[in-house]
Amino acid sequence: MRIRCLGWMATAALTLASPASVPSTAVASSTLTPTVSACPGLGAYALDSAVSAVSPTNAWAVGYSGRSLIEHWNGRHWTCARSPSPGVSVLQAVGARPRDAWAVGYYFKSGSHIQHPLLLHWNGSRWSLVRGPGAAIETQLTGVAVLSATDAWAVGSYCPRFCGNPYAKQFSLILHWNGKRWARVASPSPCDGPNLLHGVAAVSRRSAWAVGECDTGSAIHYQLVLHWNGTAWRIARLPQARSQGSTLWAVTAISNTDAWAAGQRYLANGYTRATLILHWNGSRWSRVTSPDPGIFHNFLEGISAATASDVWAVGEEDNPGLGGLLTLHWDGHSWSNIPNNFASGNPVVSVGANPRGGAWIAGYSNGGGCALPVLLHWKNGKWSQTC
Repeated sequence: MRIRCLGWMATAALTLASPASVPSTAVASSTLTPTVSACPGLGAYALDSAVSAVSPTNAWAVGYSGRSLIEHWNGRHWTCARSPSPGVSVLQAVGARPRDAWAVGYYFKSGSHIQHPLLLHWNGSRWSLVRGPGAAIETQLTGVAVLSATDAWAVGSYCPRFCGNPYAKQFSLILHWNGKRWARVASPSPCDGPNLLHGVAAVSRRSAWAVGECDTGSAIHYQLVLHWNGTAWRIARLPQARSQGSTLWAVTAISNTDAWAAGQRYLANGYTRATLILHWNGSRWSRVTSPDPGIFHNFLEGISAATASDVWAVGEEDNPGLGGLLTLHWDGHSWSNIPNNFASGNPVVSVGANPRGGAWIAGYSNGGGCALPVLLHWKNGKWSQTC
């Protein structure tokens, strides 16, 4: 249902040299001979997987269509941007500032099934391929946060051999950008099974959050939150899940005392899913009550805060014969379900909100009549389809 898990799962160990940065050793990007396309062969499987809204006239959406897919919103319409593709490329996350943006994911080299990290950078005029650390054999990146031109984070997971063994350990992966290069930073992998990071949000140089899941070896995944304190990444204490497993897919941070994480939890039968929202108040994480309007399943895959009283969480609800897009909103007091008329059923749904009003949802494609994957726009009190 979601492509944000490494492979086809699994891994074995790679020892980190130290709790500090590990320098990049990847092959230079120039040796990858990427193709560059403005609208790479869009077809039935073209889909946006993430969106980042900078302002009402500046937003980026990324995804995949065999090659990397990047689109830009200028306040009136979406257009394809020219972007490199070193192989079969999948972009899974984007983080943006007014003249600086990063898109991350993974790619396959020709004739290979091994995933390699994909890092693309927007410098205000063009997208280019940037090399990253290459110590692991199989790697993918699933989240990115941009603080400044010299401070950005990317997260994901890795393994030192092909991730085809479902019983091997898989490790969390965190990269940091200092304005010149990406370097791997040591991060905890507390579980014996897969340790997967799906999202990251940064508040300052001394505070960032990464969320995901890990498997203790019992085939049950549990929520995982890591915190950057300016020196090292540490495991955060979380409230008791009281469920048959839980996953956090996304995180957003407004300040040192205000952050949100969203995902899903499994109920007692081990099958039915319910929404999961956690809040950080500066001293602890706590679970906040969230709506579950679907009869069978409810789960959240994206969360984004415009302000402390304007936060969106999106995912899916499952009713008999219909998978519906789930849109929840925080108004500063409680989470409420905002009804919409859109179906869902896609592998990933993401949301991006901006402080000056408005929000975007990527991952919805049941629109028809659009040359590009469809995005939904919150404007004037309702969600509407925009090409």
